Amino acid sequence: MDLVGYIEFKRNYCACVKAHKLALMAQRHFWKVLLRDTVSYHDMQHSIQHMQQAQKQAHQVYERVLERYPTNGKLLKVYGRFQEFVMNDPWTANRMYSEAAKQGVNENLMSLVNGDAGQATGRNLAQVMGGEVNETADGIIIIDARGTMLITSPAACNMFGYDKGELEGKNVSMLMPPPLSEMHDMFLDNYAKTGKAKILDTRREVVALTKCRTIFPVSLFVTKLSGTGQEGIFFGLVKKIRQQATNTVKVCHATTPSVNHRHFTL
Repeated sequence: MDLVGYIEFKRNYCACVKAHKLALMAQRHFWKVLLRDTVSYHDMQHSIQHMQQAQKQAHQVYERVLERYPTNGKLLKVYGRFQEFVMNDPWTANRMYSEAAKQGVNENLMSLVNGDAGQATGRNLAQVMGGEVNETADGIIIIDARGTMLITSPAACNMFGYDKGELEGKNVSMLMPPPLSEMHDMFLDNYAKTGKAKILDTRREVVALTKCRTIFPVSLFVTKLSGTGQEGIFFGLVKKIRQQATNTVKVCHATTPSVNHRHFTL
């Protein structure tokens, strides 16, 4: 977006915020009327009409601006707040929040690939990983601070045996065997509270779990794309390990009955 385009967007964004505030003020006035000791029918009717009119006008402004900037994460997020706190529609609000997060992820992912964002600022993804990224074979998974998968690449779906669309919106722990799957949410919560990470910007060899409940070794790299605390967004790159090493991992039916009995080397 060039300077002229940015100024135009800012003007439209401010129009949305102004209409949003007017709707909130009308809502606040309505509740003030209700809190009076005595409320006339005329005052009640007038405050309701005023509130509905303000909501309608704000909604029209948002629709007009969103038609022009349908993929702007900042605009989608504030529209989600409008739906949640003005229109009292948490379902639409959650949909807007999710879409805003995805758009923010896309922008930051492009910056990471180009070497402009993430914890590895100034280096592109291949440099961070210590090798080239094969988009047709290596899985890319984007999650939020709660572990919800926002974006999964086709290669990631194929690697874990899922169809397109089956993983997004689910918790990433479903791709891990116990006991890691049972502890992953705790790890994320601890990082959100303390900011202390153990695996960010490092490549590790771990165990993954497919849809048919079989396990296989992978190389995992995780970095933070954006946000802090509960607003954090994380990028994960998963590579299958093909070469053999000396360590053998065994998963037994006795301890993890839901996982197929397999042996493999790391």
